[in-house]
Amino acid sequence: MPYQMTDVLLSRMMTRTRADGVQNEVEIRFGALTLMAPKPGDSPDSVYYCPIQLVGFQDDKIYAGVGESTLDAVINALMLAPILLRYSIIGKELDWAEAPNYGFPVLILPPDPEDPPAAELHPTEG
Repeated sequence: MPYQMTDVLLSRMMTRTRADGVQNEVEIRFGALTLMAPKPGDSPDSVYYCPIQLVGFQDDKIYAGVGESTLDAVINALMLAPILLRYSIIGKELDWAEAPNYGFPVLILPPDPEDPPAAELHPTEG
């Protein structure tokens, strides 16, 4: 299913500086959430997507963070955005390239205190 860009809710402007010194503006846009696979009665099996568009250096293709809830879709979109930038042809030319994860949040959960230490999960022979 090709994703459609919806009303832009969030965006970040970045400056691209090419090797020859020429600069241009690049924008990453996040659109309004969309119900992708509605189920009868708003079942928990519904699927949502949050469209992402990179403007100013690609063909303005639409990508999406997808999830079983609106929160999942937004989190997945925020996790996908820096990956799209990092692996784009201009990733290293962006002014946000030096910021960890291009300035997007890194979503890592701390260890659960109820979980055993990793050494107990994977003992080494010695």
